Amino acid sequence: MSEPPEYATQAALLAGIGRFIYGSSPHSEAVSIDDVYNAFHGEETSLVDSALKKMEARDLLSIELKGPRIRPLGHGKACFQKDCIPEVVLGRDYISKKLSAAVVHIIVSGLNDEESGGTGFFCVEYPDQIITASHVLNGRTVKKILDRLGNEIPMTSGAVRTGSNGLDLATFECKMPPGIEPIRVEWEESAVTPGNGLMVFGYPKIALHYPALYQSTAELHSIAQKYLSAHNSLIISSTTHPGCSGGPVLDLRGFAIGVVEQENSLEQRAGLSSYFSATPAHYLKRLF
Repeated sequence: MSEPPEYATQAALLAGIGRFIYGSSPHSEAVSIDDVYNAFHGEETSLVDSALKKMEARDLLSIELKGPRIRPLGHGKACFQKDCIPEVVLGRDYISKKLSAAVVHIIVSGLNDEESGGTGFFCVEYPDQIITASHVLNGRTVKKILDRLGNEIPMTSGAVRTGSNGLDLATFECKMPPGIEPIRVEWEESAVTPGNGLMVFGYPKIALHYPALYQSTAELHSIAQKYLSAHNSLIISSTTHPGCSGGPVLDLRGFAIGVVEQENSLEQRAGLSSYFSATPAHYLKRLF
């Protein structure tokens, strides 16, 4: 697994403590803090202390001063099972540095050979497929794929899958370059709830600038059904721009919960405060 160098030691220790408490022989009751120190005797005590305090701050465990002891918590167990304890503790900067290389810029051309751009990403479950929005590809030809540094990724001539009945999702074959940490998809609908903090990635057009990887913070406001489709959309607070379509919407566990849809042009024309939407990522199952 590719780790950002500045976070590698912390991430490994956090994951190790998670395994000790919630792993193959999970502790159902509180354990002595000395047992934790003994399990990580090669680490400085101050580093173990810091990791435990950060995990407690995120409700991944509880430190009981009488003893002292460490008590497991349900949220910590759930995060261990999803293998996302470092993401939950270290936050947005860690998630961005770990996963942003998986987000690519897609250059397409239309009928009159005019070029435009969209966004896509590599995911764990389908590592040699680029996930994007179907409207990025519909009626267009993919000309090239660029990574976040502007380097061209060799294209693979293969099948394109697009959603039907208004499902704004698509995939096309492309071999994932080495050194990229692909993004995991959240397949469980129940794991996506309003109020979640989010991160949105894309390659928007910015006047007088070459497109560069753009990242914004957001919040999931609601999950609503579209008028002309049987599919739901995630209504998010982040402002997206042309070029962000097809980009991943990540939660603060580092999972893709959505794919950016086309901008809500009707709201923009009416002069209303625009909210933006994403297709729930679990709909990708319908393409495969």
